[in-house]
Amino acid sequence: MTDEIMAATTNLPDQFPVTVIMERRPAQVSTWVDYVWTVIGVTVGDVQQLPGESSVSHIEKNVQLHIHSGYRVKLYVDECDSYYRNLLSSSPHCFVVVHQDDDNDDQPEPFIVTLSYDEA
Repeated sequence: MTDEIMAATTNLPDQFPVTVIMERRPAQVSTWVDYVWTVIGVTVGDVQQLPGESSVSHIEKNVQLHIHSGYRVKLYVDECDSYYRNLLSSSPHCFVVVHQDDDNDDQPEPFIVTLSYDEA
């Protein structure tokens, strides 16, 4: 690599903060679950909350938006091929992996936010 290219690549950030927006709607035809959860967006930036904490907004009578901030998307050099395949797909994605704990009122919590197919 030339010195100019090396200098340009070393000044780029390798991570950035993101906020995950999840929607909770009542399940329409399920006897097994009360609510259906969907990740409806990921925004760049932080809302100044601790990781895993969620703020709630009601947008309709039984529909809630849960805003989860404090997460970071980290970029790794060895994942470049996976990022490239994601960007070339017909619908590039930001992947949010969540886990759901029975002790937490069935509210899923994001724990990985990535742009890599392989990591997701």
